Formats: sequence, structure tokens, C-alpha cells
Amino acid sequence: NRMAVSLKMALPLFLLQVFVSTVFALLLVLFRHTPLDFWGVVLCVVMLSISALFYIIAGQVLFSRVLKLAPISGFADGWGAVKFLVLPIALSLLARLGGEARLYRSMFLEEVTKDYVRTARAKGLSETRILLRHALRTSLIAFVTLFGLDFGALVGGSALLTEVVFGLQGVGKLTYDSLQNFDLPVILAGGLTEDPNVTVCVLEAGPPDRSVWIHLPIGYGKTMWSDTYNWRFHTYPDPNMNGRQIYWPRGKTLGGSSSINGLIYIRGQREDYDRWA
Repeated sequence: NRMAVSLKMALPLFLLQVFVSTVFALLLVLFRHTPLDFWGVVLCVVMLSISALFYIIAGQVLFSRVLKLAPISGFADGWGAVKFLVLPIALSLLARLGGEARLYRSMFLEEVTKDYVRTARAKGLSETRILLRHALRTSLIAFVTLFGLDFGALVGGSALLTEVVFGLQGVGKLTYDSLQNFDLPVILAGGLTEDPNVTVCVLEAGPPDRSVWIHLPIGYGKTMWSDTYNWRFHTYPDPNMNGRQIYWPRGKTLGGSSSINGLIYIRGQREDYDRWA
């Protein structure tokens, strides 16, 4: 279910990102060494310099609070999901456009300086035809690699901030929830072992943590849904959420939940540990 939610946002975002970034970059290259190119690059740098969180908060205030054009958060099944996804996709596209367009522009500029492009110009081909029929087609070789990395990152939860703020129960939100879960029994045992007169026996259910998926960051996509290394709990139905049950992964191996969270660790507040102990 989490993967399906992430895909519903990642797939249209990925397609729009590729199309808009490519068109914008081609436009800048077509008018290179002109004021349009200069101010286009300035705009990209400005957009790249602004935090994605600013786009999200400003977009929610403007389009949800003021104009009331889209829901501020939430999700629905089927076609009802469209109204909840339009704003997150649009704001994510805006946040990523500056960096992507600059990258594509650099690739196209490198391509238009090559010998085959100069030959095409010498034959009388227009600059627009050279870009669309030759430079774009040749650049796709490098673009395919970038497309694969971008799409994999989007599906794998790189849109964590967007999913958390908009309340989308996707892989990014799952990652965030996992980071919030502390292994309190392990913490308490660590405090007790400071006393040399105390012996602590820690028992954990499940197999040893020798799986390669536990020791690779990308492995959380496997361990989060594994019956072997995960208890795969669900919360009780919440009446305030129309009876929805939230998936609650818990580690079933040596190291507990810390072994299935993608090798992500957070240094906690000292006061929290003192209060728990």
C-alpha cells in the first residue's frame, strides 16, 4: 500500500519533471548568449537556492488556505486521489526544476559544440532542428541513466518531506515514521549495564542479522516487508481515520528495528535518555 501511494505521486512527477526540465533547458540553449539565457540561469540558481520546505509551506498557504484550490493534506483511493496529489506534485516539480534544468542545459551546451553539430550547421540546418533532431537524441544516452536514478529515488522515498507534510502514507512517510521509533528496551539495558554489579541478558526473537539486505541502505525496501525479519504489525483501527489501520514495522532479528531502518541513525537528545532511564 505504501509503495502504491508513492508511485501515484512519483510517476506523474517524474514524467512532468523530465518534460518541463527538457523543454526549459532546450529553450535556454536555443537562445544562449542572450538575456533570456542569462536570466533563465539566474532563475534556476534562485530556485535551486530555496529550500523545498519553503515551496511546500508557501504553496499550502496560497493554494489551500487563501485560494482554497486544493486540500492542504490527506489522501483518498481511486480517482479521488487526484485532488490530493495535484498540489504536492506541482510544488515538488517547482522545487526540483532549477537543479534539473541547469543539469540538462549543461549537457545540451556540451553537445552543441561537437563536430557533428558544426557539420549540421555547415549544411544549412536550422538551430531548432539541430537541437531537436540531433542534440536531444544524442543526449538521451546520458539522460536515461539520470532518469533511472531520479525515478528510483522518487519511488524509494526521496520525496520524504512532501509525503510527511501532505500526510501521504507512502514510502517516504514510512521512512519518517521508522526514524521516530526508539528501541526503549535496548536503551534501558544500556543504562543498567553502567552498574558493574548488574548483569543484563538481552533476548531478541528472530534469526541472526546476516542478511545482505540488513547491511545495505537500500535493503530497507526489502526488510520493511519481510516476514523473516519484520513482525509487520498494524495499529488498531482508528475511528478518527475511518477505521484505517497503519502499518507498523518492527524488527524481528538481532538489533531489532534498528536493523531494518536502512542504516539510518539519529543522535537523540540527552535529556530524553536521562528521563527514560
